[in-house]
Amino acid sequence: MDDMLPRDVKPPRDATPDDVCLHRHDSYDVEAAPLSDEVVLVRFLVKEGACRSEGATATEAATYAIDIRGWRILAVQR
Repeated sequence: MDDMLPRDVKPPRDATPDDVCLHRHDSYDVEAAPLSDEVVLVRFLVKEGACRSEGATATEAATYAIDIRGWRILAVQR
């Protein structure tokens, strides 16, 4: 989560309420699924009903491929 949304990054001053919401860790759900014995896919999704004060908001934020033996990020799809 800290790679996708670093804790020290704040929304810009003129951010919309949805932008502010999307900068909060608790606005996301996380799903994980094994791809192989060595790689897990981790997907970050905007929680249903969160961040929709100004209309539709994208629900999928990013998917990561993680090497679980070395705990390295292998790929990111945003």
